[in-house]
Amino acid sequence: IFYCRQASTLKMTNPALSPLEPSNFTMWVCGCIVLLFSLPMTFLNERKQAKIYYTISEAAKRVVSNVSPHAVDLHNNYSLVHCQGKTYTQREVVDENFGICLSQTLRIIRRVEMLQWVEIKREEFSSMGTRTWYEYRQEWRTHLVDHRQFDQQRGHENPSCMPCIGETFNCEEAYLGQYQ
Repeated sequence: IFYCRQASTLKMTNPALSPLEPSNFTMWVCGCIVLLFSLPMTFLNERKQAKIYYTISEAAKRVVSNVSPHAVDLHNNYSLVHCQGKTYTQREVVDENFGICLSQTLRIIRRVEMLQWVEIKREEFSSMGTRTWYEYRQEWRTHLVDHRQFDQQRGHENPSCMPCIGETFNCEEAYLGQYQ
């Protein structure tokens, strides 16, 4: 079942009261500063990606493929191996808050969402001023939305805390054939 309530408001700002627009020179200087910072960042990011690509390429060359998981071969010690099989565990994964205890499970992921009000702001600029629309709707969110930051707080209050937090519970021991 999808549940959604919406509300919206409109505000008009007089251009005489709005802050002055920056000059072309100011915009040019800001653009140059952004460009000066973006070039080294792009270089560093590309260098990092090249290192990752090189590492993965080397691993692909050195991998020992089609290794049987049912027998341990000491010849493959300290090697990157690839094997296929069914993973299993002899332990249970437990979420104590909800009393969930599952066997033959490697992971439980508890994802918590709460229906909350969210504000969507839309602005339209013109020579007559700035028109601002605020739309309020309820959406399922995994994190808290602070209603105190809304333009229209009344009638759009959200709880101050989540009823419980999302967590991941992993099995401590898992096996793939003879491998742990």
